[in-house]
Amino acid sequence: TQAFAGCASLTEVLIPDSTQSIGDYAFRDCATLTYIKIGNGVTAITPEIFQNCSALQKVELGNGITDIPDNMFAGLARLETVTFGSAVDKIGAEAFAQCSGLVNIIIPDTVTSLGNAVFQDCTGLQNATIGNGITVIPADAFNGCAALQAVQFGDAVETIETSAFAGCASLTEVIIPDTVLT
Repeated sequence: TQAFAGCASLTEVLIPDSTQSIGDYAFRDCATLTYIKIGNGVTAITPEIFQNCSALQKVELGNGITDIPDNMFAGLARLETVTFGSAVDKIGAEAFAQCSGLVNIIIPDTVTSLGNAVFQDCTGLQNATIGNGITVIPADAFNGCAALQAVQFGDAVETIETSAFAGCASLTEVIIPDTVLT
C-alpha cells in the first residue's frame, strides 16, 4: 500500500512480469508520472493506484489483468494511450470518464462488458472501435464526447442504451449493425 505514493520526481515505471500484485494507492500523488507498463504477472488492479497522477499519458496493461475497475482512469485529462492486455474482459463504469486526452480507443474483442458512462466526457476522443465481444453499448457510454467523429461497431452489438452517444456533436456517420435489436 502506497509504495511509491507522493514520489514527486517519478516519471516512468516498468513493473516486471514476476510481480503479482500492486498495493492500493501505490502511485497516488505521483504528479510527474507519465508512463507505466504493468507486467503480465499482475492479475488485479484497484482504481486508487493512479489517484492524482495528473501527468499520466501512457499505460500498458499486462496480459494477467482481466478487469478494469470502475473509475480506474477517470479524470486523468492527459491520458492519451491505453494498451490492453490479451485477457481484459470487463471495463467498469466511468473507467475513462473525463479523459480528454484520449483521441482513439480500441476495445479489444476479449472485452465482453462495458460499464455505464465508460468514456463519458472524453472531449478529445475522435475515433472508437468496439470489439466483437461487446453486445451492449451501455447508457452514457460516449455521452459528451463532442469530438467523436467515427464509431466502428463490432459484430455482436445488439443493444444501444439510453444516451450512449448523446452530445456527440461531431459524429458525421454511424453505421448501426443489423445485429442491433434496441
